[in-house]
Amino acid sequence: MVVLRFEEVHFSYDDRPVLAGVSFEAQQGERLVILGPSGSGKSTLLRLIAGLDAPGTGRISLHGNPASADGRILVEPQARHLSLVFQDLALWPHMVCDEQLHFMGPELDTAERKALLRDVGLEDFGPRLPAHMSGGERQRLALARALAAKPRILLLDEPFANLDPGLRLELRRLLVDIHRLHRTHQFTIVYVTHDLDDALALADRIVVLNQGTIEQVAPPEELYRRPQSAFVATFVGKAAIVSGTLAGREIRTPLGDFTNPRSDLNDASDIEVVLRPEDIEAATEGVAAEVVEVLFVGDRYLVRALTSCGPFWTYSATRPVPGATIVVRARHGWPLPSKRN
Repeated sequence: MVVLRFEEVHFSYDDRPVLAGVSFEAQQGERLVILGPSGSGKSTLLRLIAGLDAPGTGRISLHGNPASADGRILVEPQARHLSLVFQDLALWPHMVCDEQLHFMGPELDTAERKALLRDVGLEDFGPRLPAHMSGGERQRLALARALAAKPRILLLDEPFANLDPGLRLELRRLLVDIHRLHRTHQFTIVYVTHDLDDALALADRIVVLNQGTIEQVAPPEELYRRPQSAFVATFVGKAAIVSGTLAGREIRTPLGDFTNPRSDLNDASDIEVVLRPEDIEAATEGVAAEVVEVLFVGDRYLVRALTSCGPFWTYSATRPVPGATIVVRARHGWPLPSKRN
């Protein structure tokens, strides 16, 4: 069941275009992540879902009914059956945790409010004020408060943006657990972020937004392995983009030749090829490259190297010395139609 639909939505601030022809859907119970760089229109999109702004043109539907269209808000924010967690949390400083939940969910009894706090790891925090809580605990309270309203759609506007890496990982796990605990209610999560790790960890599908337009909508694995544009390829993980040619079923690139994994580019001649670090391997025969940067990533090293056709990333089991020469060869890759075509 589609619970959220954008249809050719345009939006501008003072004649400055922010969203241009945005169309996508969210299914009931889905975790949909809106991913994009700063200024791409992510927070504006969330405000449109919440009913805080209306699209200049186009239509937004919620639960099968028009909610906003062509400059008009047809369903007021309080009637949209959704909750919004802001980046700054916007907790009420004068209310203890239990009061915050009671205000958002007045139909919840004491036992239900305690159970909700327990679900987010705040079982004994009912009488505590936000000022007496850590940053991570306040994040948990904001999520519990949003869930107290029993929303059909939960909107999250980069709630982990101001946390250190340890807390981010903890709360990312918490959000996955919350979705599991409330799966019976089948609410939908729409999560806005510029952080790739958050997106890959949380999403069923990701909407990649770039300068107000959608580049691609797909599950995380598909975005990574089968990007539809060079922007998606380089934004969703490390990648090199090299020029190539397609000869029959073979792709030829400056870093090596391999079989074409696509069936829809048979007639193309000039192409661009996405090469991920795992697509490029050390070889006895291949292309010489100069090591520029070496990063330790646990069980191996991530190496940035430079060839005559540009920089690329690859993995190494041993630590090469910056400035050293290595020999590599591309074994796989994902072709894109060249902009020259």
